Amino acid sequence: MFSYAENVLESIDRNPVKKIEKLPHSVARKRVPQEQDIIKLLLAANPETDEKDLLIVLLHTLARIDEVLRLTWEDINFEKRLLTKWTRKTYGGSYKAVTVTINDELYFTLWKMWKNRKQDTWVFFNEKTNDRFKHRPKFMKGLCIRAGINPSFGFHTLRHLMASLLADNPKISTKTIQNILGHSESRTTEIYLHKLDGAIENAMDSISGRFEPKNENPQPESATKNKKSSQQKH
Repeated sequence: MFSYAENVLESIDRNPVKKIEKLPHSVARKRVPQEQDIIKLLLAANPETDEKDLLIVLLHTLARIDEVLRLTWEDINFEKRLLTKWTRKTYGGSYKAVTVTINDELYFTLWKMWKNRKQDTWVFFNEKTNDRFKHRPKFMKGLCIRAGINPSFGFHTLRHLMASLLADNPKISTKTIQNILGHSESRTTEIYLHKLDGAIENAMDSISGRFEPKNENPQPESATKNKKSSQQKH
């Protein structure tokens, strides 16, 4: 707090605690799920709700939960198969656009959600509040319990898992993974697909169908075929 007041707000001239040594502490080891845990979660998800849809969107965009809950249908371009997530993890707190390609599994899920939507704004709409979900605090814990996973883990560990899976592929560069995660701080335009020569598209395709039997998901409908009967953007 004092460092922020001194360096950013410039409201004080001296940090009174600058020379005080930090107390020692142990960093807790994060619970990173395995692939079989994700399969258990998907099998335990209630098909009558958006549980499986939310998991698939999180897994195949490598997005933070707040980024997913802020998604609007304007952020999804079915025709070009692009999804834009907005992250606030930037210096100064402004939003930054991070665009990733939509692989087949994600396309199938989002297209199904679009056809069954209750309104035209939010991808994850809360009918009880007539607005988007602001947070889902009990989602992962409850789903882990139903899936028999103990100890449970949170949304952010899904992001770590998917980043690790991409990193295991020698054809996918660290730079590409950073762009997908939205960690790059320079040259924002590099996160767009046409600036990366297909690198992000290849990366996202590599995780399509990772947690599903090959013959379980029907092939997604053609974007260009369906877009003529719907809005061009959505």
